[in-house]
Amino acid sequence: MTRKLRLHIEKLSAKPPHMHLTQEVYDAAAARHREAAALLDVTSGWDGKDFAASIKTADILFASLGFPQDNLAEVAPNLKWIFVPSAGVEGFMPFDWLPDGVAFTNNSGTHYPRAVEYAAMSFLALNNKLPTVLTSQRNAQWNPVFSSEIAGKTALIFGFGQIGRAAAEAARRFGMRVIGVRRSGAAHELADEMHPMSALPALLPGADFLLIAAPSTPETRGAIGAAELDSMKPGAGIVNMGRSAVMDYDALCERLNSGHIGGAILDVFDTEPLPVESPIWTTPNLIVTPHNSTDDPVTYIPRSLDIFFRNVERFAAGEELLNLVDRTLGY
Repeated sequence: MTRKLRLHIEKLSAKPPHMHLTQEVYDAAAARHREAAALLDVTSGWDGKDFAASIKTADILFASLGFPQDNLAEVAPNLKWIFVPSAGVEGFMPFDWLPDGVAFTNNSGTHYPRAVEYAAMSFLALNNKLPTVLTSQRNAQWNPVFSSEIAGKTALIFGFGQIGRAAAEAARRFGMRVIGVRRSGAAHELADEMHPMSALPALLPGADFLLIAAPSTPETRGAIGAAELDSMKPGAGIVNMGRSAVMDYDALCERLNSGHIGGAILDVFDTEPLPVESPIWTTPNLIVTPHNSTDDPVTYIPRSLDIFFRNVERFAAGEELLNLVDRTLGY
């Protein structure tokens, strides 16, 4: 009989509860993917306890950021694949710790349904000037503001992975024009236009809304700074549900204070939780959401496991895995 694949699941108690992989949730996923689950011999542990003993014979590791990475090639000689239940992987970079020949995949796609809803909420909130309305409310000011309907307005989406595509789907539901920016510049059915990143400066002046869905990579960090914000049309709206490093928040706050940028909704920050002394809290026409835009507490881990088990079948068959992360690009 062919040896079963050894899977070790390393869990972190510091993660929020909806990201805990419980036995009940695993068993339910295994029942949905019986053939794949039957290929596995599973161990699990919490917070690194007994990690060294468990990883020694593991073929596959399922773990969030925080598992021991030192000398992985020596302590895990059989390891061939690591799956992380997260989409952003900048915390794992640089990948100099990852042994040659070990595949690294993420759970990209898990967030898609919630991302559609958050993007839809954000576009509607900005179009209806909700950040301004809430600022007026906090100041006890009666300040009627008005806006034309959202149909026909332009959403510029920077980053066109799963989150960017979800935002594009939301925009199209409202009859908006979608312009996408991604590294390859390759066309996509959800975008009216698609451009490479080099075209971003020329595209910003035409955007009614800029939604950032890009990962944090050497190429994207600092891409939206003072000059880029100044080039946008007065009153434009901004959403960041990608990574904070892509945008200069100090420059954004200045332009929200001046009124050049009409409103912003930010879900990601350099330091999380956002420090109480941060000026972002009191910047006018700005809504803060605490990095909860796309995580569904009911479906997050089940959807991650669905992706994982589909890949188990591909792994066992010697096929290319889904969601392979490029070590150089960082996504």
